[in-house]
Amino acid sequence: MSGAHDVAAEVDAASILADVFELLREHFALEAWGRLQIEIARHPDGDLRVADVQVEGIIGDEAVIERTFGSPAAAQLANVLGKAIEALAALEGVDVEATHGGTFIRVDDAAGAPVAVTFLPGLVTAPSPAFASQRAAVVAELKARAVELSERFGVGRDAAVAADVEAGRCEIQRGGQTVASSALTLIGSFSRPHRSWVWAAHNPTLPVAARRSCSQALDAMPDRSAWEVSTPGFATDEPTAWALAGWVARTRGWIALRLEVDDGFIVVGLWDL
Repeated sequence: MSGAHDVAAEVDAASILADVFELLREHFALEAWGRLQIEIARHPDGDLRVADVQVEGIIGDEAVIERTFGSPAAAQLANVLGKAIEALAALEGVDVEATHGGTFIRVDDAAGAPVAVTFLPGLVTAPSPAFASQRAAVVAELKARAVELSERFGVGRDAAVAADVEAGRCEIQRGGQTVASSALTLIGSFSRPHRSWVWAAHNPTLPVAARRSCSQALDAMPDRSAWEVSTPGFATDEPTAWALAGWVARTRGWIALRLEVDDGFIVVGLWDL
């Protein structure tokens, strides 16, 4: 039953996105930008409405974008985009108030012309060039490490992983026996309800030592131009959050380990497994 529901939701989302694509192309100068963030807030009358619209990745003439988005027609049609975001978020099981809106991302063909748009819950900023250039290599290493941990220690299969953030230690157990242990640094946490990532260095609920350990890792990143590294927390999707944590771990020579928790996951870096 759940499989049929998922397929139906995907079909509904595809239909909504097709309509949004046509709307953006005809009325919002889609050819001139790459990403559109639409903030939604509840007004005193109880209705959810579009509170702000931000354009990222400007490709064309900024004057065209300003003229287009400043028109009375755009102001009215923005509410249509807001309703589309509400519907898309609901199909993903996301509370649009928790994510404060959503982001449409332009998809291009080989010639660089827009052919579709995708949707992410939350106000998701474009990745920095520094991170984007490393992402493919990081993801490949994360997959390889996951296979290694599975084959050697049963992680992801029959092993139990116990991570003690306060003590800075991790144990992997199989059949009641400890088969591996390591010192760890908590890198960060992802919240599914809010679709957001927070670096451990900026999480006030953590012990000082845990925050300091993550802060040192972030400070040691060789390319400080990446806005992700210097931003305490931000809206993003799960694969990007996992890749960002893996990027930091890879730079430090750690093994990144993803652990599921209530409403999301945390990522720790193991450095003497």
